[in-house]
Amino acid sequence: MRGDITIPRSEAGFTLAEMLVALGVLGLGAGLLASALHTAARTMGSVSIPAGDESISAAQRVLRERLLRFSGTARSDTATLVVDAQGEPNRLSFSAPPTDRDGSGVLQRYRLMLTPGGTLMLYSASSLDARMDLRDPSLAGWRQTPLIEGVRALEVSYFGDDPVSGQARWQGWWTDRPAPPALIRLRVRFGSGDRRVWPDLVVRPQATVNSACMVTPGSGGCQQP
Repeated sequence: MRGDITIPRSEAGFTLAEMLVALGVLGLGAGLLASALHTAARTMGSVSIPAGDESISAAQRVLRERLLRFSGTARSDTATLVVDAQGEPNRLSFSAPPTDRDGSGVLQRYRLMLTPGGTLMLYSASSLDARMDLRDPSLAGWRQTPLIEGVRALEVSYFGDDPVSGQARWQGWWTDRPAPPALIRLRVRFGSGDRRVWPDLVVRPQATVNSACMVTPGSGGCQQP
C-alpha cells in the first residue's frame, strides 16, 4: 500500500488555467471601472460654473477700487467740517478721485444702490457738474455702471465711533460726520433659489480726517482748507 495522500480538489488550490481566467476577469473589471471613472470625470467637467460667480468677483473689484479712494471732501454749506458723503443702510453716496480707466483728473461723485429691477448699480458723475449733489435723490445725468443683476437686497454698514455712545461699532448710517468711516461693509442677498454667494466685501478707505478738502472750482481737484 502506497503512502501517498490524496488531497481533495477543493483543497488543492487553483490550477494555472483557473488563475489565468481569474486574472482575465479582474483585468476586465478594472477596465470597466476605469472607463466609468473617465466618463464621470468628463461629465463633471462639462458642468458649468454657476452663472454669476465671475460677475461677483468683477463687481467687488470695481467697488473696492472706488471705496479705497473714498475722499474726505468737505461740504461747504455747514458751520463745522463734515465729509460730503451719505451713508445709508441700503445705499452709499461718496466722492473719490477718478481711477486710471476713467481718464480724467476730476474728482468723481458715486452713488451705489439697488434698482427696482434688482440690479446693483454704480452711478457716477463729475464733481464739476453742480447738478450732481450727493444729497439729491435725482439721478438725472448720472452715468450708470451695472455691476450685477438678480439682487434681492443690499446692506451697507459703517464701522466707526458712534456719535451717541462714542464707542466704535458697526452702524447703519454715516452722514454729517467729520471723517469717513474706518471700514465699509457691503452685503448682497440674491433671490430665493439663486445659488450665488456674495462674500462680505469689507474695505478700509484710505482717506482720513486730515485729507478732508474743498473741491476747487474749475478743476474739480481737492484743495486743503
